[in-house]
Amino acid sequence: MVAVAVFSALFTLPRYFEYDVLRSSTTASPTYPLHNDTTSTTNATTDQVTPASWQVAPTAFSKSHVYKIVYFNLLYGVVMFVVPLTSLAVLSRRMVVALRAARRMRTEMMGQLSRRGCATYRHEDDITVMLVGIVVMFITTQTPALVTQV
Repeated sequence: MVAVAVFSALFTLPRYFEYDVLRSSTTASPTYPLHNDTTSTTNATTDQVTPASWQVAPTAFSKSHVYKIVYFNLLYGVVMFVVPLTSLAVLSRRMVVALRAARRMRTEMMGQLSRRGCATYRHEDDITVMLVGIVVMFITTQTPALVTQV
């Protein structure tokens, strides 16, 4: 659990360096009488105050073409699509194999019962269909997000 939190923090760390908050004094804005405002600049000749404004500006790091390709295309695709899909597929496959092994063991222990009359077999088939449905739902919902990200 800690590893997931550490990985998440490290994966999102570059996002904090994409923008910078800058303080700039705008000359096009109206001037106001002088008062004790720490976010303003004073014009010494007229005793007028020009209000300071804050801007959010992209950094050179966020404008880098390499950063965009590596982080947004490559890493996003791997972390948000390939790894979860592979995990779902592998774990679902292991679950299906375990259900089939349990079915074989039950058949050997109980003898040859009619498959049609046993509710356990239908329940196992329902679980298998549900697992396949989960994988299909993941692919259906995550593929558009991956395509729009690229």
